[in-house]
Amino acid sequence: MQILFMEERGKPLPIETLPRDELEKIQNKRLRYTLRKAYETTLFWHEKFDSLRIKPEDIKNKEDLQKAYRKGLKLDGKEIVTRYQELLPDYVKNNEIGWIEVQTSGFSGTPKKIRYTIPPTLSNELVSLAYNAGKLFEGDRILLALAFYPYSSGILATYGMKNYVYKVRFEPEWTTETRMPLSTNEIITKIKNFDPTYLTTSPSTAITVANEMLERGLEPSSFNVKRILVGGEPSEKERKEKISKKWSAEVFDAWATSEASIFGYECNKHSGMHIAESRIMFSIVNPETLEVLEEKEEGRPLITMLYDEGELAGTYLINYQGLGDITKILDKRGECECGRRFIMVDYPQRNDEIINIRSVKFNAREPERVYGVKDYFNVEIYSRKSGLTRLEVRIVPERGYKHEEVEKEVLDAFLSSNPEAYKLLKGGDITFNFVTPEKLYEGVKVPPGKKRVLGRMIED
Repeated sequence: MQILFMEERGKPLPIETLPRDELEKIQNKRLRYTLRKAYETTLFWHEKFDSLRIKPEDIKNKEDLQKAYRKGLKLDGKEIVTRYQELLPDYVKNNEIGWIEVQTSGFSGTPKKIRYTIPPTLSNELVSLAYNAGKLFEGDRILLALAFYPYSSGILATYGMKNYVYKVRFEPEWTTETRMPLSTNEIITKIKNFDPTYLTTSPSTAITVANEMLERGLEPSSFNVKRILVGGEPSEKERKEKISKKWSAEVFDAWATSEASIFGYECNKHSGMHIAESRIMFSIVNPETLEVLEEKEEGRPLITMLYDEGELAGTYLINYQGLGDITKILDKRGECECGRRFIMVDYPQRNDEIINIRSVKFNAREPERVYGVKDYFNVEIYSRKSGLTRLEVRIVPERGYKHEEVEKEVLDAFLSSNPEAYKLLKGGDITFNFVTPEKLYEGVKVPPGKKRVLGRMIED
């Protein structure tokens, strides 16, 4: 990847500014190579193509790939688990090339295992695209407060920083031997000693660390962290504003998964996510009807990872619809004021974070929009006796905010996406409890890994 001159730092990389027809030529060449290698080296894709009577060479572009999807050429989250061995390429099974195996958190089901070949060239390019857009510059010191192995963010970021478009210093170096996360205290210690100018972490960790600093009499904004890239959790605009205010830093959002590394990222216009189209063929679909949706229509992402001639994938993702997110394409022409020409999508929401009370649906992360909320957790409680579900919203308030005002603002936030919903709700459908941090998850089994904002309980 071409290195930019210092005065061009943060501007789009050359691949991001190509005219659409030139970008599509690159995509199509990579698509044809990827399909051929998947067919030749994996039992799963060989059988899938043959069963549908589709030849890899029949698919030459995005339109052909979408037609093949409608015929059934696809991969879902369940198949990644149940057909795992058949998805492995022969050269990975035979250890002809180095590889690492990462896994998802398993919050929405059995953890998915994904293999990346070493070096992970595709992932490294995605890291450069995302962090360059997020203003990680030459000479910066970046603290990688990310997930430990076998989760993907720490180790893929480490590889990415070693191959970044600029020379940067980073800590820590995550490896397959690193099996513990950084504690809040360790992060604060590294901020003091390493003196990072850039922080990358989850939104909840950025807030937790800032709050702990304030409890210790330390002002987060007095340190040199001036830019923060957050990922791993959906994040409302107001939540990012909270992070920005606490740190006095510009906050960038990234859309990243264990399956596909960082494939969506925010630029300095902060108006949506650019999709890394040089390496991703992206559509929005209805997975139940196999319909490919148009611009501004909300649905599930469909992605195909694109490999360059000679590159070898650890897992081939072709028409993969197992991400569990909901979004829509905002601008399929990719005409952003930042100069990038990759398509722009809306900030994704997790499908498994949708609350349903009396057929009224809410986004479980709506409380993040309220400044008086320091932390929160939603509990859907199903009653066997009544057959009904109610919602308990547990809130740790910020100091200086009145409980009744916070409660009203959270309820307004829930109803903002569905203003008529209050007509369907009954007394007791939504209750608010103000709790201490220790009581936030009481009585609910919460799996380790990413921060959870929604749990479910059954009562007699």
